[in-house]
Amino acid sequence: MLLYKLPISRYKSLSFLLIATIVLLIFIGLGCRESESNHNSSDDSGPPQEDDSGIDDANHDEFTEPDQWGPYGVGVRRFDFYDTSRDDRHLPTLIYYPAKATPITEDRYLQAVQEANLIERLRQIAYCAVEDAEPDYHNAPYPIVMFSHGSGARKEEYKFFFEYLSSHGYICVVLDHTGNEGIINYWPRYMDMSLKRPLDISFVLDKVLEMIDTSGDPFESLGDPEKIGLAGHSYGGNTTLALVGATFSYDYIDELCKDDPGDPYICPIPGARDFLEAHLPDKRIKAAITLAHDGADSYFGPDCIGVSSIKIPIMIDSGTSDVMCPYETEALPCFEQLQSPAYLLKMIGGGHIGYTDFVNFGPMRLNRMHSLIQRYAVAFFGYYLKENENYSYYLGDVAAARWNEELDDFSFTSKTSAKNIH
Repeated sequence: MLLYKLPISRYKSLSFLLIATIVLLIFIGLGCRESESNHNSSDDSGPPQEDDSGIDDANHDEFTEPDQWGPYGVGVRRFDFYDTSRDDRHLPTLIYYPAKATPITEDRYLQAVQEANLIERLRQIAYCAVEDAEPDYHNAPYPIVMFSHGSGARKEEYKFFFEYLSSHGYICVVLDHTGNEGIINYWPRYMDMSLKRPLDISFVLDKVLEMIDTSGDPFESLGDPEKIGLAGHSYGGNTTLALVGATFSYDYIDELCKDDPGDPYICPIPGARDFLEAHLPDKRIKAAITLAHDGADSYFGPDCIGVSSIKIPIMIDSGTSDVMCPYETEALPCFEQLQSPAYLLKMIGGGHIGYTDFVNFGPMRLNRMHSLIQRYAVAFFGYYLKENENYSYYLGDVAAARWNEELDDFSFTSKTSAKNIH
């Protein structure tokens, strides 16, 4: 029996209990630093030699090695946006960006992580990024990457991802989906959260592009409005798929909701069909990454058939120790249905919480898991947003074999080598 054949509210309630148990275990002694403290340098091999990498020196000025921290310092700023078209919906936002600050090194980052307690990992906005630092315009404009957090997560819980990307020359924008942020709102406060979330992303993107286009704004001309990416974790991965063109299976959802009409995650969707089809997809987004997305056999129909309508490049990250969004029922069927350029990162021993700054409940060390997520995000967005051919090497078998040497703890699969930029 497929996971989503169960009554949906029962599955989500069980998921809530699982997360609550995880948080409790962390507080009573599962130290979140343990995964970081035994960092193994063997999974951070240096850049390839000139004779085997295929790196083009003539195009090297825009290229940064994806398995190392980038050359930029990182800044972060807080914003409060209000969508007046939706009853002044409040969307607290963080923007990470290349800044005139000391570049982040691996040692400095790991030390900052080890010194942070659980509450700091939950609440602080940066490990090494400098709040309100002056933007670095040296290679501007930079690509923009939007981010949608998981159900019950918060914008501050993915610092490892934003600081790393920004160090490689990206503007990262993450917001709180109000009413679905924090553990007390794991079960969404509003019945129409699956409708609100995509509009949250599009609205905040509007505001960011306004700042970039406004003379005298601190972010004037810092970002490139033609190079926009999106990433999301768990429920945010589902939001990501919806925003980039996955088709909701309205009739199928109606059938699923007959026995559970009050489920806030999917049951309001069929009644909003005209509205959703008028607002989705957001065609400004050129490439996207899902991190342990959910809903493969609910939102998008049997076997995730709805993602076959996506027309932009997609990378799916998944872990084999993820009991909430299992690889076999979520990532794999969606990857098989994708018709656009598609990539699948399968991490052996990666768990659902390992995509955050907390801890990985699985055999894979948290730092190793983060390292794979980071380097493949840089390679993927570097190829499809920066349009730098040098990154194609890191989306291939040779780089995967090198990064997998001795550890043999992940696989990376590509369905097509075609490049699709629109």
